[in-house]
Amino acid sequence: MRRPLVLLALVLASSAFAQGRWSVELYTGTSFKPPTTLEIRQEGHPDVVIGDVRYETRPWLPFETLMLLTENYYLLRVGYQFAPVRPDLRLGVELEFLHDKAYYVTGDDPDGVVQHFELSDGLNLLLLNGVATVPLLVEEGYPDGRGQLIGRLGVGPVITKPAATIRDQEYGHDLQGRLAGYDLTGPGLAAAVQARWFLEPWLTMGVETKLSYAATTSRIADGHASTNVPALHVVFGFGVHP
Repeated sequence: MRRPLVLLALVLASSAFAQGRWSVELYTGTSFKPPTTLEIRQEGHPDVVIGDVRYETRPWLPFETLMLLTENYYLLRVGYQFAPVRPDLRLGVELEFLHDKAYYVTGDDPDGVVQHFELSDGLNLLLLNGVATVPLLVEEGYPDGRGQLIGRLGVGPVITKPAATIRDQEYGHDLQGRLAGYDLTGPGLAAAVQARWFLEPWLTMGVETKLSYAATTSRIADGHASTNVPALHVVFGFGVHP
């Protein structure tokens, strides 16, 4: 009995994928981060928790090469929308890479423990999203709507590469802009609402607002720095729907 059920499930799944639609989206924007904390654990020193920590995003930096362009703020996602089960709702899944950035600006640090701390090669969230899409202005040639209102919820790991000077001990500055030095540093999650408009049946532009939360524990010289970073994101960009 089990084998026929498995075969039926595979047939239904393959049918749904055959009738669905892929998408690739590239967006840029910025994020705004409320005050948080930064915990420093360093060999030979007492643990310190710094409160009222303020981070800046600095989303767009000057670039001279394509590689340096990737150091700016962006998100890239690949999505799949399943065949519709009802006319007013589409469901799908996505894999999203969100390249956020965090630069330490100030905090409650009377002893001057932190001289420099940044996650500029990425406060990176790799998210698996569940997606719900409401079609708007359905017409001939646009069965999923000329416009769309989209909600998404995602969870996944956080990947960081810090550059820090803590108690005058440097770590990671020489690794910036290189492929070495990335770590899985904690969990992340995000929820977003997006408005998307089809310029052509295969091309969209959109705007999105997103709330994210990243818990990180990153390496520093002779220790670790832990910080939780909630953020509000505002992004815009384009998508391709083959």
